[in-house]
Amino acid sequence: MTIGIGVLCSSTGSVPDVLTLISDSMGSTETHSTDAVAKTWSSGPLHAVGAGRIEVAAEIFDTIERHILGLPEGKRSHGTIWKSLCIAVNGFRSERFFFEVLRNEHVIENEISGRLFQNDPAKIQEAWKNYHIGAELLVGTFDDAGRALLYYIGTFADKPGWVHLLDNPAHGAIGTGSYNASAWLCYRNQAMNLGVKRSVYHAFEASRMAASAPTVNDQIELTIATKTGSSYIAKDRCYPDGPYSVTFDELENLYSRYGPQDTEGLVFSQEGAQYPQSPRDVVLPPSPSPESHGGSGEP
Repeated sequence: MTIGIGVLCSSTGSVPDVLTLISDSMGSTETHSTDAVAKTWSSGPLHAVGAGRIEVAAEIFDTIERHILGLPEGKRSHGTIWKSLCIAVNGFRSERFFFEVLRNEHVIENEISGRLFQNDPAKIQEAWKNYHIGAELLVGTFDDAGRALLYYIGTFADKPGWVHLLDNPAHGAIGTGSYNASAWLCYRNQAMNLGVKRSVYHAFEASRMAASAPTVNDQIELTIATKTGSSYIAKDRCYPDGPYSVTFDELENLYSRYGPQDTEGLVFSQEGAQYPQSPRDVVLPPSPSPESHGGSGEP
């Protein structure tokens, strides 16, 4: 019940070296909702935004953090980062499956018989194949050369595995508002070589498009990160520690200038005199007198 957006961009107009992440702050259950849920995480050069079960997404980030930040300097490439993500995510998924599904639904343990499989291996394999951890993430980090990398942690209908590099296009969206956000980024032709401010604004626009979903709000968190530092901006908090920072007022001003415009008053030039904008504006002409029709004026 959220929106998470990740966008790669470039300070040089070529290689992507800046990462932008946006999330809303709405959290909902069957009985209540709140506008104070944090859905972004940062640790050094590692950043992420989550959707779905946020508590599970936070656990996954903690697992990923231990693997990625453990990579030594000089060994950080897409290959080593992707492998570390796969080890972290699949290990996390395996452990949760063992305790949530296997031990509860498929295994019987007692002192006499020991451990017995209640179902045959084919059923267990099918349960494992269809097991979903209930969360998805966009994870961004940087290789040794400072190149920004963006990964989707989740499943695609037509791709195996749980870790996917997002490099074409170099953006992604997760959560209930993801369709609207992705469609807008594609409409803007967002690409990895676009400038930083332009890309940050495109991500902001996309978050506005996503806010039309009932389980997404417009109270957003924004992270702009490079290999050496990051800036975090939220409604009541701002930590401009990276080389790039922006205010929501500035983004709102850009949105009023470049964003989707209100179409009220959009008419053809000849419409104005004939079709007033409101029925209240209609002034009826006076009723014609009988003389105007050649009558005598008498009944």
